[in-house]
Amino acid sequence: MLTRVCRMPPRRDGEQPHPADSAVTAGVLTGLLEGRVGHPADRRTAAERRAATERQATAERQATAERQATAERLAAAERQTAADRRDAAQRLAAVARPNPVPRVGTSDG
Repeated sequence: MLTRVCRMPPRRDGEQPHPADSAVTAGVLTGLLEGRVGHPADRRTAAERRAATERQATAERQATAERQATAERLAAAERQTAADRRDAAQRLAAVARPNPVPRVGTSDG
């Protein structure tokens, strides 16, 4: 019977069946047969499905928290780099200032 359903003969009006017709029919028939003999495709209980859903939600929350923590660390590092650059520029500016030349005949020289 399964072979007959999967390999339907062409229609009498001469029109060829669509190739997906037999594939879809076979899938549906297989599912129905599995259900009838007690082998459903998804054997998990409702509690197992809820636990799996909760595990997935927990993993997604953890991934979101890790992404947020990484973004915060990156922002802090960028702020520190900017502060370091400002400090270096100020030190460089202080070193690069010319020393005043003492004038002759003053108390400086």
